[in-house]
Amino acid sequence: MLDTVFPTVEAIGIAAFGISGFLVARRRCLDVYGTVVLALVTALGGGTIRDLVLGITPPVNLLSPAAIALAAGPALLLSVRPVDTLLRSPSIRRLLPISRALLTADALGLAAFTVSGVSAAASVSDSITLALFCGVLTATGGGMLRDLLAGAVPAVLRREIYAVASLAGAVAMVVATPLGAVAGALIGLVVTFVVRVGTYALQIHLPLPNGCGEKNVEL
Repeated sequence: MLDTVFPTVEAIGIAAFGISGFLVARRRCLDVYGTVVLALVTALGGGTIRDLVLGITPPVNLLSPAAIALAAGPALLLSVRPVDTLLRSPSIRRLLPISRALLTADALGLAAFTVSGVSAAASVSDSITLALFCGVLTATGGGMLRDLLAGAVPAVLRREIYAVASLAGAVAMVVATPLGAVAGALIGLVVTFVVRVGTYALQIHLPLPNGCGEKNVEL
């Protein structure tokens, strides 16, 4: 069953993080090349790091034209001038602000890659520690690289509930393993997404050291 679950959630994560990379590139006013690079790094970075940790070389997604197309395709399509003009229209911005679109795409990618990371680790080892580590690493690796390239402090290192949301989803998936691979994957997806979006909406943050204030670095 993992053979069915893994490709599906991996594809969801790649597409969602590709769009996330595109949205950050738009905020930073990058050109088409920079936009595609950021989309590829965001979408494929976490999975690549995960595969290297698990000893899978070359990394699976880098050998897949479909994965590369899924990561870069939306960024190229959304960068086409008529589409870009439409996205920048006041009506579209009121309907779906970039900040909300970025949060949704990023949370979906975080959830999908948490599940795919746990699934990948489970396919090579029974270690729960490795499963949790790979879940969080896969989910946060691409976003961290994206933020660094965009010139911002990575979200995983800020006070927002980001890596913690991934860890919560990974733990939930591992605990739900007796229910079956599909049920565990769905539970992991939902927990990660809800924790990430819910804590953001409720402005629940990790504590900062004394004297650092409440200022957050936004992309």
